[in-house]
Amino acid sequence: MKEVVILGTTHEIQEGNRLSVEFKAYINKLVKIYNISSIAEEIEDSNVHIAATVCAELGLSHEIIDPNPKYYKRLGIKPIADIEYEVMQLHFLNVSPLNRDKVSPEVLLDFDSRMREEHSSKREKEWLKNILALNTWPLLVIVGANHFTYFSDLLLENKIKVHKAAPNWPREK
Repeated sequence: MKEVVILGTTHEIQEGNRLSVEFKAYINKLVKIYNISSIAEEIEDSNVHIAATVCAELGLSHEIIDPNPKYYKRLGIKPIADIEYEVMQLHFLNVSPLNRDKVSPEVLLDFDSRMREEHSSKREKEWLKNILALNTWPLLVIVGANHFTYFSDLLLENKIKVHKAAPNWPREK
């Protein structure tokens, strides 16, 4: 049976820059509870990962499922900087919509919807392809908290059983 345990957090935590001991313990706990056979992450391949350390210690495989940004064009994924620039031009802004507290709700809505349609949803479909290619179950998938709900839904739509560990660890365990 295709089964995924999904965990949302921040890249700062995944990389061990904050709460590394606690995060490692939480991953170990999930591995034991769900009998995880492999861990997959949405994170840049060049970074150090707490999950990779856990996998090395436990003899599990560790995979990066996020496409490398240098392949975005080939995959039809628009870079965040391009979306940011387009929104700034469209709304005559001299500040980036990434500075969420400095732009209007209308700008945020436009930016967020463009990000979802032109960037995030396409990346998430690549993650799905990559975990299906791994074909290792049960699988722990660690994603940025902003992807947790969307990716959980995508997994369910594709007949994968989903266990929602935490949408935004450590805030929501």
